[in-house]
Amino acid sequence: KLNITDKIDTIVNDKKEDVKMKVCLDAGHGTKEMNQSPDGTYIEHEFALDMANRIRVHLERCGVTVKLTREDSSTPALTTRATIANTFNADLFVSLHSNATGGTGWNDTAHGLSVWTYAAGGNRDVAANLLLKEMASAGVETFGSKLYHSAFAVLKYTNMPAYLVEYAFHTCHSDVELLKSDTHRDKLAKATAKAICAYGNVTWIEQQTITYKVQVDTTDETNAEQLITELSAKGYKPYITTEAKA
Repeated sequence: KLNITDKIDTIVNDKKEDVKMKVCLDAGHGTKEMNQSPDGTYIEHEFALDMANRIRVHLERCGVTVKLTREDSSTPALTTRATIANTFNADLFVSLHSNATGGTGWNDTAHGLSVWTYAAGGNRDVAANLLLKEMASAGVETFGSKLYHSAFAVLKYTNMPAYLVEYAFHTCHSDVELLKSDTHRDKLAKATAKAICAYGNVTWIEQQTITYKVQVDTTDETNAEQLITELSAKGYKPYITTEAKA
Protein backbone atom coordinates (compact mmCIF):
# COMPACT_ATOMS: atom_id res chain seq x y z
CA LYS A 1 0.00 0.00 0.00
CA LEU A 2 1.10 3.56 -0.73
CA ASN A 3 1.17 6.11 2.07
CA ILE A 4 -0.10 9.65 1.40
CA THR A 5 3.40 10.95 0.53
CA ASP A 6 3.94 8.19 -2.01
CA LYS A 7 0.53 8.91 -3.54
CA ILE A 8 1.35 12.62 -3.93
CA ASP A 9 4.72 11.80 -5.50
CA THR A 10 3.05 9.39 -7.89
CA ILE A 11 0.46 11.99 -8.93
CA VAL A 12 3.11 14.68 -9.43
CA ASN A 13 5.35 12.38 -11.45
CA ASP A 14 2.43 11.24 -13.61
CA LYS A 15 1.55 14.87 -14.33
CA LYS A 16 5.16 15.66 -15.21
CA GLU A 17 5.12 12.90 -17.82
CA ASP A 18 1.97 14.41 -19.36
CA VAL A 19 3.35 17.95 -19.53
CA LYS A 20 4.69 18.85 -22.97
CA MET A 21 6.89 21.81 -23.77
CA LYS A 22 5.02 24.68 -25.44
CA VAL A 23 6.89 26.92 -27.86
CA CYS A 24 5.73 30.03 -29.69
CA LEU A 25 7.50 30.64 -33.01
CA ASP A 26 7.30 34.19 -34.32
CA ALA A 27 7.77 34.46 -38.08
CA GLY A 28 9.00 38.04 -38.23
CA HIS A 29 7.47 40.79 -40.37
CA GLY A 30 4.84 40.38 -43.10
CA THR A 31 3.81 41.85 -46.44
CA LYS A 32 3.41 45.30 -44.89
CA GLU A 33 7.12 45.24 -44.04
CA MET A 34 8.94 44.31 -47.22
CA ASN A 35 12.41 43.79 -45.81
CA GLN A 36 14.41 42.28 -48.66
CA SER A 37 17.78 42.00 -50.35
CA PRO A 38 18.83 44.97 -52.51
CA ASP A 39 18.24 42.92 -55.67
CA GLY A 40 14.79 41.75 -54.52
CA THR A 41 15.58 38.03 -54.86
CA TYR A 42 15.13 37.45 -51.12
CA ILE A 43 12.21 38.62 -48.94
CA GLU A 44 12.48 38.35 -45.16
CA HIS A 45 8.85 37.66 -44.28
CA GLU A 46 8.75 34.70 -46.69
CA PHE A 47 11.95 33.28 -45.20
CA ALA A 48 10.71 33.73 -41.62
CA LEU A 49 7.43 31.89 -42.23
CA ASP A 50 9.19 29.10 -44.09
CA MET A 51 11.62 28.72 -41.20
CA ALA A 52 8.80 28.67 -38.65
CA ASN A 53 7.10 25.84 -40.51
CA ARG A 54 10.32 23.86 -40.89
CA ILE A 55 11.15 24.23 -37.19
CA ARG A 56 7.58 23.32 -36.22
CA VAL A 57 7.84 19.99 -38.08
CA HIS A 58 10.94 19.05 -36.08
CA LEU A 59 9.49 20.14 -32.75
CA GLU A 60 6.14 18.42 -33.19
CA ARG A 61 7.93 15.20 -34.13
CA CYS A 62 9.63 15.43 -30.74
CA GLY A 63 6.34 15.99 -28.91
CA VAL A 64 6.56 19.78 -28.48
CA THR A 65 3.35 21.79 -28.79
CA VAL A 66 3.90 24.71 -31.18
CA LYS A 67 2.06 27.98 -31.80
CA LEU A 68 2.89 30.37 -34.64
CA THR A 69 2.23 34.10 -34.33
CA ARG A 70 1.20 34.08 -37.99
CA GLU A 71 0.31 31.32 -40.44
CA ASP A 72 0.25 33.47 -43.60
CA SER A 73 1.69 36.68 -45.06
CA SER A 74 -0.16 38.92 -42.58
CA THR A 75 1.69 41.42 -40.39
CA PRO A 76 0.57 41.18 -36.74
CA ALA A 77 1.59 44.08 -34.51
CA LEU A 78 4.59 43.44 -32.26
CA THR A 79 2.47 43.59 -29.11
CA THR A 80 -0.02 41.22 -30.72
CA ARG A 81 2.74 38.69 -31.26
CA ALA A 82 3.69 38.92 -27.60
CA THR A 83 0.04 38.58 -26.56
CA ILE A 84 -0.32 35.42 -28.67
CA ALA A 85 2.65 33.88 -26.86
CA ASN A 86 1.38 34.95 -23.44
CA THR A 87 -2.14 33.64 -24.08
CA PHE A 88 -0.64 30.37 -25.31
CA ASN A 89 1.36 30.25 -22.06
CA ALA A 90 4.48 29.24 -23.96
CA ASP A 91 7.59 27.98 -22.21
CA LEU A 92 9.78 29.70 -24.80
CA PHE A 93 9.31 32.40 -27.45
CA VAL A 94 11.56 32.43 -30.52
CA SER A 95 11.38 35.24 -33.09
CA LEU A 96 12.80 34.47 -36.55
CA HIS A 97 14.47 37.12 -38.72
CA SER A 98 17.31 38.04 -41.04
CA ASN A 99 19.55 41.02 -40.39
CA ALA A 100 20.48 44.12 -42.41
CA THR A 101 22.97 46.95 -42.29
CA GLY A 102 21.96 50.59 -42.71
CA GLY A 103 21.15 52.00 -46.12
CA THR A 104 19.54 50.37 -49.14
CA GLY A 105 22.55 48.78 -50.83
CA TRP A 106 24.84 45.81 -50.37
CA ASN A 107 27.35 45.60 -47.53
CA ASP A 108 29.46 42.46 -47.61
CA THR A 109 31.44 43.35 -44.48
CA ALA A 110 28.63 42.21 -42.15
CA HIS A 111 27.63 38.56 -42.32
CA GLY A 112 26.62 35.70 -40.05
CA LEU A 113 24.09 34.78 -37.37
CA SER A 114 23.38 36.60 -34.10
CA VAL A 115 20.92 36.16 -31.23
CA TRP A 116 19.21 38.85 -29.16
CA THR A 117 17.61 38.74 -25.71
CA TYR A 118 15.95 41.46 -23.65
CA ALA A 119 18.75 41.68 -21.09
CA ALA A 120 21.75 39.68 -19.99
CA GLY A 121 21.24 36.72 -17.68
CA GLY A 122 18.40 34.36 -16.80
CA ASN A 123 16.88 31.48 -18.73
CA ARG A 124 16.58 33.65 -21.85
CA ASP A 125 20.36 33.69 -22.18
CA VAL A 126 20.55 29.99 -21.34
CA ALA A 127 18.22 29.27 -24.26
CA ALA A 128 20.06 31.67 -26.56
CA ASN A 129 23.44 30.14 -25.78
CA LEU A 130 22.07 26.67 -26.48
CA LEU A 131 21.07 27.96 -29.92
CA LEU A 132 24.57 29.32 -30.52
CA LYS A 133 26.03 25.97 -29.44
CA GLU A 134 23.87 24.06 -31.93
CA MET A 135 24.70 26.51 -34.71
CA ALA A 136 28.41 26.09 -34.02
CA SER A 137 28.00 22.30 -34.19
CA ALA A 138 26.22 22.70 -37.54
CA GLY A 139 29.03 24.88 -38.88
CA VAL A 140 26.92 28.04 -39.15
CA GLU A 141 28.87 31.31 -39.17
CA THR A 142 28.13 33.81 -36.41
CA PHE A 143 28.44 37.60 -36.34
CA GLY A 144 30.41 39.75 -33.90
CA SER A 145 29.92 38.88 -30.25
CA LYS A 146 27.10 36.46 -31.25
CA LEU A 147 24.78 37.33 -28.33
CA TYR A 148 23.30 40.82 -28.02
CA HIS A 149 20.70 42.49 -25.80
CA SER A 150 17.96 44.98 -26.69
CA ALA A 151 14.44 45.89 -25.55
CA PHE A 152 12.70 44.72 -28.73
CA ALA A 153 8.94 44.73 -28.14
CA VAL A 154 8.54 40.97 -28.73
CA LEU A 155 11.21 40.34 -26.10
CA LYS A 156 10.04 43.02 -23.68
CA TYR A 157 6.35 42.10 -23.54
CA THR A 158 6.55 38.30 -23.53
CA ASN A 159 6.14 36.69 -20.11
CA MET A 160 8.39 33.72 -20.82
CA PRO A 161 12.08 33.42 -21.76
CA ALA A 162 12.47 34.76 -25.30
CA TYR A 163 15.11 35.36 -27.91
CA LEU A 164 15.26 36.76 -31.43
CA VAL A 165 17.41 35.13 -34.12
CA GLU A 166 18.99 37.07 -36.97
CA TYR A 167 19.98 34.12 -39.13
CA ALA A 168 22.16 36.11 -41.55
CA PHE A 169 22.39 39.49 -43.31
CA HIS A 170 20.12 39.99 -46.31
CA THR A 171 22.37 42.90 -47.30
CA CYS A 172 25.37 40.59 -47.83
CA HIS A 173 25.72 38.73 -51.15
CA SER A 174 27.04 35.48 -49.68
CA ASP A 175 24.50 35.47 -46.83
CA VAL A 176 21.62 36.01 -49.25
CA GLU A 177 22.62 32.94 -51.23
CA LEU A 178 22.57 30.94 -48.01
CA LEU A 179 19.21 32.38 -46.95
CA LYS A 180 17.72 31.35 -50.27
CA SER A 181 19.22 27.84 -50.12
CA ASP A 182 16.80 25.05 -49.27
CA THR A 183 19.67 22.96 -47.87
CA HIS A 184 20.88 25.79 -45.63
CA ARG A 185 17.36 26.50 -44.38
CA ASP A 186 17.06 22.84 -43.42
CA LYS A 187 20.34 23.10 -41.50
CA LEU A 188 19.20 26.25 -39.65
CA ALA A 189 15.78 24.80 -38.83
CA LYS A 190 17.22 21.56 -37.46
CA ALA A 191 19.81 23.37 -35.31
CA THR A 192 17.13 25.74 -33.98
CA ALA A 193 14.78 22.89 -33.12
CA LYS A 194 17.55 20.88 -31.42
CA ALA A 195 18.46 23.92 -29.29
CA ILE A 196 14.83 24.40 -28.27
CA CYS A 197 14.53 20.73 -27.31
CA ALA A 198 17.77 20.95 -25.30
CA TYR A 199 16.41 23.93 -23.40
CA GLY A 200 13.15 22.14 -22.60
CA ASN A 201 14.83 18.80 -21.76
CA VAL A 202 12.91 17.26 -24.64
CA THR A 203 14.38 14.13 -26.20
CA TRP A 204 15.49 14.79 -29.76
CA ILE A 205 14.04 12.36 -32.31
CA GLU A 206 15.86 12.16 -35.62
CA GLN A 207 13.83 12.45 -38.78
CA GLN A 208 13.36 9.09 -40.46
CA THR A 209 14.50 8.63 -44.04
CA ILE A 210 12.19 6.54 -46.21
CA THR A 211 13.76 4.74 -49.17
CA TYR A 212 11.54 3.76 -52.11
CA LYS A 213 12.61 0.97 -54.46
CA VAL A 214 11.33 0.70 -58.02
CA GLN A 215 11.91 -2.42 -60.10
CA VAL A 216 12.02 -2.43 -63.91
CA ASP A 217 12.42 -5.68 -65.86
CA THR A 218 13.98 -5.96 -69.33
CA THR A 219 15.48 -8.79 -71.34
CA ASP A 220 17.83 -6.41 -73.18
CA GLU A 221 21.19 -5.87 -71.41
CA THR A 222 21.92 -2.71 -73.39
CA ASN A 223 18.64 -1.15 -72.31
CA ALA A 224 19.38 -2.04 -68.68
CA GLU A 225 22.82 -0.41 -68.81
CA GLN A 226 21.44 2.69 -70.51
CA LEU A 227 18.78 3.03 -67.82
CA ILE A 228 21.44 2.69 -65.11
CA THR A 229 23.40 5.54 -66.71
CA GLU A 230 20.35 7.81 -66.97
CA LEU A 231 19.23 7.22 -63.38
CA SER A 232 22.74 7.67 -61.99
CA ALA A 233 22.97 11.06 -63.72
CA LYS A 234 19.80 12.11 -61.91
CA GLY A 235 21.20 11.22 -58.50
CA TYR A 236 19.58 7.82 -57.99
CA LYS A 237 21.45 4.67 -56.94
CA PRO A 238 20.33 1.99 -59.39
CA TYR A 239 21.75 -1.50 -59.70
CA ILE A 240 21.28 -4.50 -61.99
CA THR A 241 20.32 -7.98 -60.90
CA THR A 242 19.83 -10.97 -63.18
CA GLU A 243 17.32 -13.76 -63.00
CA ALA A 244 17.35 -16.79 -65.26
CA LYS A 245 13.96 -18.03 -66.43
CA ALA A 246 13.20 -21.24 -68.28
